[in-house]
Formats: sequence, C-alpha cells, structure tokens
Amino acid sequence: TEIVTTDTLGRVESPVLGPAHRWQQLQWQGTAETSGVDSVLLRVYGIEQGGNRTLLQEGIRPQQAAVSLSSIDAARYRYLQLSMTTQDMQQYTPYQLSYWRVTHQPVPEGALAPGQFLFVKDTVEQGEPYEYRIAFANVSAQPFDSVALRIAITDASNLTRVIPVPRYRPLPPGDTLRVGARIGTA
Repeated sequence: TEIVTTDTLGRVESPVLGPAHRWQQLQWQGTAETSGVDSVLLRVYGIEQGGNRTLLQEGIRPQQAAVSLSSIDAARYRYLQLSMTTQDMQQYTPYQLSYWRVTHQPVPEGALAPGQFLFVKDTVEQGEPYEYRIAFANVSAQPFDSVALRIAITDASNLTRVIPVPRYRPLPPGDTLRVGARIGTA
C-alpha cells in the first residue's frame, strides 16, 4: 500500500515472538536510499511472565545483519518483540525491510487427548472417590524433561480446591501419558 505523507519518522513492530526455551539469533535485511542519510535502528524487547516489556538491546543498525540473542535469559523473557524505527529527512522514504527473523529453541508443547484415552465416571455416590484420567500428548518436536500437572476443582459454592499431583516422567516428542487424580467426595 502506498501512503502519501510528509512525515519523516516511522516505526514497525513485530508480533510477539516465542515462547522460547533458548534464544539464538536475530537476522534482518532491507534496503535504504543510497544518499546515506536514512536513519534505521532496531530494538529488541523482552516480555516477562506478567507482561512487562523491557528493552534488552538497542541501536542495532542494518550493517549488523545477524545479532546473537544467546545472552537473553529465556527463563525470564519467554517472549521477544522487535521494533524498528526509520527516518529519512531528504527523500521521505522509509527503510524497506525485506525480512527479520528470530531463531530459537522452542519450548515443548502438549495437549489433552481424550480421543486417545479418557476414563471418567459420570456419577459417583457421596463418599466414593472420583477418579479422572486423560491422555496428555507431546505434540511438539521438543521433549518435556517432566510433566507438571495442576488440577483445580470448583465446587457448588464457587470455591476452588487444588488437588496435588506429583510430576510425571519425561515425555519425548510424539509420546503420551495418562494423567489424572483420585479425588475424595466426602
């Protein structure tokens, strides 16, 4: 889309990238006017668990086509966001970004898989334990070092009770576990 304007400053932001187990590298490329007066800067922001956005790297110029991100703590910043600022005081044309990429080691992803296994009674007598089991599948190419599960039950009074569940074994890609708990109904 062509937009006619006399403003000299523009900014482009990437979508939020991640989650990552380990950040590796930023790669980017584009073209600018040959006059050499264009100003182009890239910033890397880290996004913490609570959503706080922190500037981690700034002043990255087009001559730095590949920048290491390995020093960014992925345990603290599971997500990143890129921001590019471009300014042209003579021709009023923005830097033409061809691409920007962030390479990383992704975190494992899992999903409940009731189509593979589901055990649940639809009715229990008061005092009879309620047992619930379901399949959990590793749907990613990354292994889980272990699987932590949290089961929470909300009763008729809208009170939530957390059922303690031990960690499950490591889960390689494509494998499944049967997870669940036995819950008292007294």
